[in-house]
Amino acid sequence: VLFRSPASGTKFAVGTTTVTCTAKDSRNNTSRGAFTITVKSAGGQLDDLIRWIDQSNLPAPVKAILKSQIAYVQRYIASGKLHQQCQGIDATINYLETAKRNHQVSSQLADPMLQVLRQVRVVAAC
Repeated sequence: VLFRSPASGTKFAVGTTTVTCTAKDSRNNTSRGAFTITVKSAGGQLDDLIRWIDQSNLPAPVKAILKSQIAYVQRYIASGKLHQQCQGIDATINYLETAKRNHQVSSQLADPMLQVLRQVRVVAAC
C-alpha cells in the first residue's frame, strides 16, 4: 500500500511543497521518503528565461527582441492584465517559432525557450 501526502493528482501551488510517501507491505514493513517540489510563478520563470537569454549565444538582434517582448509580458503580469499578458506570451512564442523556422535560431536554443514560454502560459492561466 502506498500513501502520499499531498494526495496523488494534487495540483501544486506556486512555492515549495514537501511530498511525503509511505509504503507498507503485507507484513507491515514500512518505508518513508520525502522530496520537495518547487513551482515558480510566471514572473519567476520569465526572470530565469531572461538570464538564460543573456548568457546564450543568440544573435544580438534576437536577444533584444525576446528581452523586450518578455519585459512587456512581465509588466502585464505585474499589473494583472491577463488578456495582454497572454497575447504577449503568444507573440513571443510566435516570434521564436518563426525565427527557428527561418534558421535565425537553432532548435537547440529555441526549443528550451519555447518550453518555458508554454509553461508560463499555463501558470499564467492563458
